[in-house]
Amino acid sequence: MWVLEDLVQEESYLEIRAVTNQQPNTVFAIRLATAHAGQWLTNLPVVLEPLTGARAVINPDQTGWSLKTATGFIELSRVGDWTLVAAAGGQSAVR
Repeated sequence: MWVLEDLVQEESYLEIRAVTNQQPNTVFAIRLATAHAGQWLTNLPVVLEPLTGARAVINPDQTGWSLKTATGFIELSRVGDWTLVAAAGGQSAVR
């Protein structure tokens, strides 16, 4: 499976922050070649949409997407060689 292969093979970083009485914010960054980043861009929404009941919307700059769930946001964006997947409650995850 492409996700597991990338998680094992590539450099990555995970950060989770939580404030008392609020949902935690999570950011996962993984350094990917362009071809692998494209798989994350297209395949991750296929996995998340049925789980959340929401539809991913491509960002205007075409470098990612956002998905508004009942409790917050999940977003994917590409910055240089890094692919970022962020989740936050209530408002946009990536700022």
